[in-house]
Amino acid sequence: YMTTATEGEDAVAAEPLRFSGFDRVEVTSANPNYYALFLGVGFCIVWERFHGWRKWLFSAVIVSAIIFSGSRSVLLFPLAALVWSVYRTRGYGAKLGVTSMLTVALFIILQSGVTRLSDSEAISASDAERLGFAKIAFSMAEDKPLTGVGWGRFISEFSNYSRSVDRFFISGTVVDLASHERRVTHNDFLRILAELGWVAFCMSLVCVLYGLYLCWKQRNTDFGYIFPLWLGLIFFSLTHNNMNTAFFWFLFLFPFVIFDRRGLLQYKKFN
Repeated sequence: YMTTATEGEDAVAAEPLRFSGFDRVEVTSANPNYYALFLGVGFCIVWERFHGWRKWLFSAVIVSAIIFSGSRSVLLFPLAALVWSVYRTRGYGAKLGVTSMLTVALFIILQSGVTRLSDSEAISASDAERLGFAKIAFSMAEDKPLTGVGWGRFISEFSNYSRSVDRFFISGTVVDLASHERRVTHNDFLRILAELGWVAFCMSLVCVLYGLYLCWKQRNTDFGYIFPLWLGLIFFSLTHNNMNTAFFWFLFLFPFVIFDRRGLLQYKKFN
């Protein structure tokens, strides 16, 4: 939500203005982004486990649903699954051809102006806001580098730091974060940095890198599809706050529980 400048830089209207004029599909989910996340995970599994016409039909339906959800970050799921499939099977000719056609089709849809992903003003405003949130998160970590402001306190501390972010204009509309009392980071790693400090932030990065390594090791097994799925999940956390859902933790902990030799379960038991 933004406020409209009417007479000079300092004049703003009382009513908020939404940049995007597109409806976003969310079905029964809490919001369109979580709906798209579920679809992205489903695409990785369908692309790996289904065959024949069902694979192509279901994949096309899932990608279409992701597009109409308006979630940009989840588009990485199908892209990563396609590239990973080519790498694992070495079926470069046919799959690269199909991937190229799908990429062109996706580009045409995005340029058609029928979805929220075509709204450049809304995308620019969203990106600008996220940069402002990042600056606020780093300011919190700078003030309290070891402990952060406290777990769950970014929202309540937001108004104390938001004035440090300059206002900016997009198409005659001013975006002023200082006018908001409570906002979220829209990034799980920035949330860890702001609320728990640099030590916890660095430990989270090490944990993610180790998780990617565990998924990579399973690339030639029946669980090979986990790598693009997990990669997409981490990328989604770079643009949204996702750690408050059980769905996230189930997927995030999966490689540590199944693939790590010190985990609760062992993949070899399923062979």
